[in-house]
Amino acid sequence: MNRAAVRRFAIGAILTVLLSAAAVAAVAGSGASLGWSLLGWSMTGLTGLAGVVWVARRLGSLDARFSVALWGSMLLRLAAAAAGAAAVVLAGPDGIWAYTGGMIAGLLPLQAYEIGWFCRRRLHAN
Repeated sequence: MNRAAVRRFAIGAILTVLLSAAAVAAVAGSGASLGWSLLGWSMTGLTGLAGVVWVARRLGSLDARFSVALWGSMLLRLAAAAAGAAAVVLAGPDGIWAYTGGMIAGLLPLQAYEIGWFCRRRLHAN
């Protein structure tokens, strides 16, 4: 993907992540619940943002760089989510639902944006 397309993709991804953060902050309430929700969101939203931009930059590579970016992005998200879950478990089970909700709010909108972007690019390429 050319630099201008990557830049447009990144701007859309950033806006998606910011909107999902605002939704988490609005729904989570306050106190510990908000903290766990934002931790869950950051584990999938921020790492997802880094991962999807990495994948977009490598899209169309004829060598192994795209595969490395795709798998690296997935592993980054999984490792971050597991690390956050470990923190919740060590602190006690009270934050698990807030953490899980934040994680879902960070993951799903960005995943939908990413899938929509790549499908649209594929349709316009043909």
